[in-house]
This record gives sequence, C-alpha cells and structure tokens, in this order.
Amino acid sequence: MDAAKSVTATFESCTVVIFDRTFSDTETIESCGTLALGPSVVVSATGNVTAHAATRVRLRNGFEVSTGGHFTAGIDPGLGPP
Repeated sequence: MDAAKSVTATFESCTVVIFDRTFSDTETIESCGTLALGPSVVVSATGNVTAHAATRVRLRNGFEVSTGGHFTAGIDPGLGPP
C-alpha cells in the first residue's frame, strides 16, 4: 500500500477489523486469525480486493461490492501464528 492510502483498522491479537474504507484499486488483506470487514466498507467498481485469514473472514453489515468490483475471500491456515 502506498503512502497516499490509509487503512482504518483495529488489531487485537490476530483479529483485524477494517471499517470506513472504500477500496478502488487492487489490494490484498491478510490476518493471522480473523478478518472482519465493515461497517462502511465498499469495494468500488474499479476495486479488486483479495482477503485471506487463518481462521475466519467476516463480512459485517455495511460491507458491499459495487457493480463491476471484484472481491475474493479465503481461509489459509498457514497465515496463523507460529
């Protein structure tokens, strides 16, 4: 991620929560435990987001993908803590 972008997130242990964010580029998000997206998270028509977490990906109320946007999520136990 370049300096012009920011992520609003909270981190607790291996939980990542992203909120109040619009994705309009290609981005990958990873968590060593749970990844939660929302509220107020939008993948715009030009956005292409891939999300991976070791245990769970949660799409909360207020998460949306605009027409033309792309969102992929998956579980990868290899991301877990050592």
